[in-house]
Order: sequence, then structure tokens, then C-alpha cells
Amino acid sequence: MRRRILPATDVAERFQAARPHRRITIVRTLDKLFDFAHSSGAITNRFAMLDVPYLESPILRRSDSRIGQRLPDAVDSYGNRFFDQFDDGALLWAGGDDEAPEKLGEQLDVPVINGDVAELTRFFDRDRYVALVRPDHIVAAIKDPDEDDDAPFHRALGIVSTPRLTADR
Repeated sequence: MRRRILPATDVAERFQAARPHRRITIVRTLDKLFDFAHSSGAITNRFAMLDVPYLESPILRRSDSRIGQRLPDAVDSYGNRFFDQFDDGALLWAGGDDEAPEKLGEQLDVPVINGDVAELTRFFDRDRYVALVRPDHIVAAIKDPDEDDDAPFHRALGIVSTPRLTADR
């Protein structure tokens, strides 16, 4: 009989696809076998690949410490989880006028969500921000709401701007 070693991605996919009670059983069994104590959250994050950072990705052109990291699933003042509010990515903003983020959201064709909650301002380590969050909840771009440079947001979505033609002759 031939033995097969499953790659880490296969194990992660099988873990994610398992029914919740089976995932709990797996985590508890690993806790007992390897004496992980209270590390079930870390094990779940590892198997579900929720702790994978993308900090070294050349696509991200990292310029901020939170780019490439997974956004925490914070709860807004109405008790709604942020991850439930967008499936295809979003533009989160806090502080400043909401007109600029709305315009950027229209340009990028993504929903704009007020992210002015304590957990997110702690995560971004600033009270004022505009952040592009990918569908997998990874932060793709960040800026101050007063900055005019939207190029990193366009690059993060693969939008290439065309140069303006001038009428100077």
C-alpha cells in the first residue's frame, strides 16, 4: 500500500470543509496530544490559514505596517460584524469627511463602510484612515483621508490609469 502525505493546503482545505463539531474535535484532540493548553484559537487560525501574512508580496508594494495583514472582524455600533457587510472587498474609512471615501469607492466600484470603531482604529493605529480591504479580508492599501494620492488603491485592484493627453502643441 502506498502512503500519501497531504500537502498543507489539502489539510487546511479538509479542515475548513469539515463540519464544526469535527473541527472542534480535531482541535481538542491536538490540544491533548501535544499539550497546547489554551491554544485552540491559534491552531484553528493555522489550519484555516487565517494567520497567513502577505507582508513580503511584491504585489502589495508595502508602505504601511498593516498592508498584507488580515483585518479583525470587528463589530460596529449596531452589533453588525464587518465581515458580514461585504463579500467582494470594501473601502473602510474613519475620521474626516465621508465625501472623499465615497468618491474613491465609486471609482474603485467597492462598497464604502464607516470603520470608525475602537477595534479598527487600534488595528490601524490611527484615528483617521481610508483602507482598501480585499474579499479575503486582507488590507491592500491605506492612506490618510486628507491625502489626494489614490494610486496605491488603483494599483491594489490592478487598475492601470491612462496618461492624460494635453492640448499643448
